[in-house]
Amino acid sequence: GKLTAIRFLLWLEENPSGVAALPTGKTPAYFIKYLNYFKQHWNDPQILEKLKSYGLKSRSFPDTSRLRFVQLDEFFPLDPSQTNSFTSFVKKNYIELLGIKPENTLTMDGLFGPTLKKHGIEGVFPAGQADLNLLVRTPATAQEKLQRTALIEAKNFCDQFEEKIKEWGGIGFFLGGIGPDGHVAFNLKGSMHDSSTRLVTLNYETAAASAIDLGGIEIARGKLAATIGLDTICRNPKAVAIIFAAGESKAGPVASAIEEEPCVALPATVLQKLKGARFYLTKSAAKELKMRKFLDFQEGAIPGRFIEETLTEIALAKKKPLAQLTQKDLSSTPSGSFLLTRYPENWPTLKTDFQKKLIDRLEKGIEPQKGKTILHTSPHHDDILLAYYPFAKAAIAENRNVFCCFTSGHRGVTNKYLALALNDLSTHKEIQKFALKTDYKELLRHFQVARAAGDVLRQKELEEAIFAKKLCDLYQIDSIELLKERIKTLASYCKDRSAADSDTAIIQELKGAIRESEEDRVWIGSGANLESIVHLRAPFYDADLSSSFLEQEKRARPFTILLENTAPDLITVALDPEATGPATHHQALQLIATSLELAKLSRPVEIWGYRNVWDRFSFGESNLFLPISNEEMLEMHKTFLDCYATQRDASFPTPAYNGPFSAYAVEVAREQWEQLQTLLGKKFFTEHENPKVKNSSGLILIRRFDREEFLHEAAKQIEGL
Repeated sequence: GKLTAIRFLLWLEENPSGVAALPTGKTPAYFIKYLNYFKQHWNDPQILEKLKSYGLKSRSFPDTSRLRFVQLDEFFPLDPSQTNSFTSFVKKNYIELLGIKPENTLTMDGLFGPTLKKHGIEGVFPAGQADLNLLVRTPATAQEKLQRTALIEAKNFCDQFEEKIKEWGGIGFFLGGIGPDGHVAFNLKGSMHDSSTRLVTLNYETAAASAIDLGGIEIARGKLAATIGLDTICRNPKAVAIIFAAGESKAGPVASAIEEEPCVALPATVLQKLKGARFYLTKSAAKELKMRKFLDFQEGAIPGRFIEETLTEIALAKKKPLAQLTQKDLSSTPSGSFLLTRYPENWPTLKTDFQKKLIDRLEKGIEPQKGKTILHTSPHHDDILLAYYPFAKAAIAENRNVFCCFTSGHRGVTNKYLALALNDLSTHKEIQKFALKTDYKELLRHFQVARAAGDVLRQKELEEAIFAKKLCDLYQIDSIELLKERIKTLASYCKDRSAADSDTAIIQELKGAIRESEEDRVWIGSGANLESIVHLRAPFYDADLSSSFLEQEKRARPFTILLENTAPDLITVALDPEATGPATHHQALQLIATSLELAKLSRPVEIWGYRNVWDRFSFGESNLFLPISNEEMLEMHKTFLDCYATQRDASFPTPAYNGPFSAYAVEVAREQWEQLQTLLGKKFFTEHENPKVKNSSGLILIRRFDREEFLHEAAKQIEGL
């Protein structure tokens, strides 16, 4: 963010009347913060001296009175005045911040044309989605005729938008992120390199990534968007075009965009034609670049992780066990050839040593955990289940366990889900009466009995009863009449709210209570007691990773107290790779690290870092393997579907998989097991003396630390943000 802001200011100094196109969403968060910071502190002698060292000459913030601005994209149909629109974003974060004059701004307000203004989105597109084919086919109904008119107006706006950019001489400074399919702006996979500003239909990956902006995948799926084209971005041959990316999830598309030949399957490859195109990357976003992998240690020692990941890559590509890899196999990749250059005689020992380490990590993973105190932590309510549920469940019988969730999870409950739950409850008077007179613990017990019996109908009734109990507790309801009135009031609330509206504090509390009850069902059903489940409700959603240590200490105090009272032998932590922006997983990481520095613990503590459906460890990163059976994976999947009602059809899914989180978690575990089977050979598993290994079908990868190792890793992660 800092580097990009400085590069933009350097360009602005040289091009005060230039045309800039800047991005929206989470990716530019620190770019915007640094622009604002430099604008506010430019007169500070130290800041000014630092900026001068980067080549900036201005004694004041660069002149923006003639700067022209182009918006990259916008969803359709969407009212541009909504707070979650990209149009609102650019007005607040760029036009207002930089003081750009109205006549010098080119935003996408005009997508909301006369037909939409007259009839409203509901009147034209009742489902909030549009069919782009209506531009080329004859409308079948009066409603479709109205929709076609709105689409023609939007298309005409896009054409005019493109002409205005041409009139301005093209884009001089382009800044953007890169999508999971390599898209730039909303130029998705398959976009022609000569494309201009137009309407497009979002694919699944982009819809899933956009779900948080729109209020859920059910709104984003099939949504249209307007986007400037690839030719629009590259038309000015002197343009500065920057893609910035952070996090391992971007490593694949980044490598493809830079190293592959230009093609329509990889939209970002179009930037190869611009001399002024650059990628600003963190190391994890650059990790798939073939040459970059070993440039950092051409002269020094080669890290063991590089050796392990290189051997893994080659073995999986050749579908051979490590023991069978040949010199020819290694020479087939740049990384393998590099290893041969550095280890010309003893390269066979590299694969032998790695094989021994893999076996050791697996053997340690099957060692029983007994008599320990384990503090399981998760940023969100389903993180543990999706990461290592079989281990967590098995640990309950032989250890003292505490389960701590940091966030309230209210963002995972949509108004659509709440409205449906209220509607179901309103028609079931007997369930309302049952909930009023029954203790919460007893309701949880009844739910587990129904689950054990496979009574799906009874499970659904008890799900409603638990929801009703949370309603009664929150609103202090003690009669059917009051409950009926509250259901009616809340149903009206859901009907009147749009996806862009923030929930009131009490609705956030209600939604959080729903998520918490889901977590309670999982661990009560697995043998834990209610008192061992802690809902911390930490204020992560609005917190800032850059806050002072005193602020961090204050925020971490509740968990520090829990840590001291629990005195764990083992703590589990969501350890995602470096990512963009202050995400909740990184807030949790910072909080745990701060608490471990502050807490007075009487004995050493071990930390297990885990990942789930959002990211995964490589075999070079993980140092502990937990084998699991097919039955354990199926139980995890069923437990998720039974207990996490709000997530069965998740409104904010992973772009990597179109289906339930738990099904993807099973797929990941199976894939990791199959990869280890390839590396060690099938015979190793079929002849293993331990039935846990012999009967395994899935694999959970863990990264194990001692306290000091973990604090060092956490410091690296947080420093990166």
